[in-house]
Amino acid sequence: MKLLTLLTLFTSLVFTPPLYANIKLEGCLVAKQTCEALHSIRKQTNPGNVKLEPYQLYSVTGINKNKATHYQIVIPQQGKNDSKRWVRVSCGNYVSNCRLIASSSTNETPLNITTNQTIPTTKNNSKYKNYLLALSWEPTFCETHQQKTECKTLTSTRQDANYLSLHGLWPQPRNNAYCNVGITTKTIDRRKKWGLLEKLELSDETRKKLAIVMPGYASNLQRHEWVKHGTCYGKSAELYYQDAIRLTDTINQSEVGILLKNNIGKRVSSTEVRQAFNQAFGEGLGKKVNMRCDKKGRLGELWINLSGDISSDSSLSSLLKNAVNASNNCESGLVDPV
Repeated sequence: MKLLTLLTLFTSLVFTPPLYANIKLEGCLVAKQTCEALHSIRKQTNPGNVKLEPYQLYSVTGINKNKATHYQIVIPQQGKNDSKRWVRVSCGNYVSNCRLIASSSTNETPLNITTNQTIPTTKNNSKYKNYLLALSWEPTFCETHQQKTECKTLTSTRQDANYLSLHGLWPQPRNNAYCNVGITTKTIDRRKKWGLLEKLELSDETRKKLAIVMPGYASNLQRHEWVKHGTCYGKSAELYYQDAIRLTDTINQSEVGILLKNNIGKRVSSTEVRQAFNQAFGEGLGKKVNMRCDKKGRLGELWINLSGDISSDSSLSSLLKNAVNASNNCESGLVDPV
């Protein structure tokens, strides 16, 4: 009986199958360097001394955890039971929708790969390009999202406790989203695994400003907004967020920002908000604004219709003037304090 127990234990130790990916992920990896392909991350075992070849393409089937340290890939030359191996994320570049365009007959030239980061030109058949600028009142958001990083650190002295925050700048119509975005990236985004999305190429200055004006930056909201909406904007992520930051700052520094800051803890009406837009940007332009409240009657967001070419030279007044009028979600709302 003891011999049978020992044999069972020995068999389980020697023939333990490789760990499977905690999170499935489809795509491919372009190897940047020679890396070990591990059978087990924990044991650091590599039967057959299998290694990645630089510039070669490998199928990705998963990652080991949300903040991944390893990709699970397929090694074509290995047997069926040993084809899945683990490699460090630093071993190559992951692309969710890869396609071999051109290859070289030698391994000295990198593969030419297209990714889902291609910046498209937004198609719009109307005279102007139409957008919706969504600005949030962060204290209301944090009432129902207390576990968010940005909500745990929210204090009454922080900017987003006193002024509107950037939620997003959305090209219209509403279905104008996920332009040239691969199915894997789209799936990751829709499952709200935003930390797995590619890091955006932003200047240090833009990152610093964005972290203030978009508190959701702490939860990678900027990656989600870029993948879903920014890819349809027709500009780089840098210019997309420069434009969005500028529009948000313009509104916060106007009579609109003053109205909300002076009424924290009190109720404001949609009429007052629209009048503030009229004073700041031109008579009648407040009709372009939709004030939105939550189920408890707290100010949640302002949705602002814009139309025209957004750039550093365009005025908010002209963008509002060209836009269609907005419906109204609520008549008044509490400007929630922290």
